[in-house]
Amino acid sequence: MSPQGSRYFSITNASMSFLIGMAYGIGDDQLVKNPIWIETECYSITARAAGTGSLSNDRLKALLQNLLAQRFHLAVHTEVKEFSGYALMVAKGGPKLTPTKGGRGAGSIRMDGLRAQNIPLSSLAKMLTHPVGGHVIDKTGIPGRYDINISFVPDASLAPTDSSLPSIFTALQEQLGLKLVAQKIPIKMLYIDHVEKVPTEN
Repeated sequence: MSPQGSRYFSITNASMSFLIGMAYGIGDDQLVKNPIWIETECYSITARAAGTGSLSNDRLKALLQNLLAQRFHLAVHTEVKEFSGYALMVAKGGPKLTPTKGGRGAGSIRMDGLRAQNIPLSSLAKMLTHPVGGHVIDKTGIPGRYDINISFVPDASLAPTDSSLPSIFTALQEQLGLKLVAQKIPIKMLYIDHVEKVPTEN
């Protein structure tokens, strides 16, 4: 994939479902995968941003949406559905957050926890979806961007008997002053109205 900050976008052997997810900024579980072939058919794409300046995340999404509409005649609509999940909220005692020192906004889940830099808490909530096994939305009401470094056992079923690390629920409260509250979560789902397997010519 092309590096961030480039005017060019290039990706090889990407499934249609992955491309749609990138274009609309949604998680894999927010896309209703119909037709089934969108997971198995793969494509290579090279595109250049119009005008000047590098491809920001918003410009890249707009470019991909336009490309998929023009070349694959993609048409979609969204619906909001409620799912069981969690709200990320401030725990008793208040937040323990480290304002960012800058750098690229990115993060990852590791074997011993989560590391991220220069992200808003809405992005942290999205990252927590995998380790907690359910949708998470940010309800802290805290603005700004932060550097996050928390240690926990990724599989909560292993804590505390098989690991010295805490569960994600305990780690959030003790290390960040945040908590996860189980509740019904409204999630925007993306439905495909039409998409063609073979792209039109340039």
